[in-house]
Amino acid sequence: MNILCIGSIMCDVAFSPIEQGDARRGGTFSIDQFSIHGGGEGNNAAIDLARLGETVRLVGRVGSDFIGDHLIRELQKEGVDTLHVRQVPDKGTTISIQMISSVGARTMAAKRWGANETLTAQEVPDELIRWADHVHIVGAMCLSGFDGEGSARVFARAHELGKTTSMDLNNPRFEGPCFHLYRDALENCDLFLPSNYEIERSCGLTDLHEIRSFFRPFGIQALVIKRSEQGIYVTDFDREFCLPSFLEGDPVDVVGAGDAFSSTFVSSWKRGKSLYECACIASAASAKVLKSLGATRGMCDFATLSAYAKERAEALGLSSGEEDAH
Repeated sequence: MNILCIGSIMCDVAFSPIEQGDARRGGTFSIDQFSIHGGGEGNNAAIDLARLGETVRLVGRVGSDFIGDHLIRELQKEGVDTLHVRQVPDKGTTISIQMISSVGARTMAAKRWGANETLTAQEVPDELIRWADHVHIVGAMCLSGFDGEGSARVFARAHELGKTTSMDLNNPRFEGPCFHLYRDALENCDLFLPSNYEIERSCGLTDLHEIRSFFRPFGIQALVIKRSEQGIYVTDFDREFCLPSFLEGDPVDVVGAGDAFSSTFVSSWKRGKSLYECACIASAASAKVLKSLGATRGMCDFATLSAYAKERAEALGLSSGEEDAH
């Protein structure tokens, strides 16, 4: 399956464990783990999809610096086609410094946005869309040069060319209304995979049935809401169900879990799985990533995740049907 992935690329620098009290107190304190790895929604989704066995081309931007060079090499090692990852000479690679608590909670200590700000729809020509079976926009609301008209144009062209589409979100950098950043893209979006926090932030909605009613007119094939420790909610606007979290024990690191979920849901859906099967396999992927430090370190191949999904569903007492909402 050819999947075109569009999203941010950055370098994640993570320290663990650092509790909130440690950070406020200042001074010097000890940590057990330190990692530098690729991050950003586009980077994470591309690697996740490649490990699932998909053929992936990534559209994104990094700086013309040693960090950008390193991130491109790491993507290539994972089998991701980086021909359309452009290095920008006058912008540095985006960097995120994160403090991870003993229970996996993340605090963003600092971020330099850099090259991601320069990504535009001009980076997605028709030939790229024609190549793809599916177009996946990752981290909408945080792609300042691409959100709004750019994402809408790419999805409209994808549908004109007979391709399927999907999108997930990320919290924007500014206060105030932000639904407009992805509203027009929804008109040509098949799978919409936001978190409950992102929906509340962009639309002011928290009730699942109000959210369902709000998004029904857009013609989305499936709305899938990631609800953190509460699990997920799925609807095709005729039926709906919830699943609990598949995580065993406490998380090690929450970074990348949402990207793993969305990527695996897309891959499962394109393989013809039912929405329930997609939800279970995607929940298994998220659970695996939550148990490792780093956004993609815990990600597995499709067969491994399918087997783990079956194991966890049985352990949680889930049937092969669908759970009721709420």
